[in-house]
Order: sequence, then structure tokens, then C-alpha cells
Amino acid sequence: MKGDLDLVSVAEAVANDDTTQVAQWLSSGLIERMQTETAADLSTRDPELWAVVTSPWVCVQKWN
Repeated sequence: MKGDLDLVSVAEAVANDDTTQVAQWLSSGLIERMQTETAADLSTRDPELWAVVTSPWVCVQKWN
């Protein structure tokens, strides 16, 4: 997740199946599906992350 998006708001949109909003964020690059390389990098670097589970999805944001 990039920019000034609120993690909880994104998780809420995902949980509520707000396809219009989620599609807009995806197309604008504000959110993205995590790639294997990104997950491996995060695992290696072990940065602080904030996450919200909205089964079956997990929304993750780096903590600044």
C-alpha cells in the first residue's frame, strides 16, 4: 500500500467487496498484490509492518 491511504479504510473496502474503490486503487498503483519477490525482501529485511486480516486477504503496510 502506498501514499497516504489508511490501512483500515483499505481493509474495510476489501472486506465490504467495494470492487469499484479497490479497482481504482489497484489501477492507480496505490495498492498492489504482493509479489513473491516483495515478500522475500520483507522477510529478509524484517521491517516493522502493520497488517489487517480481511479473510482471505491480508492487507499490509510498512510502518514508518
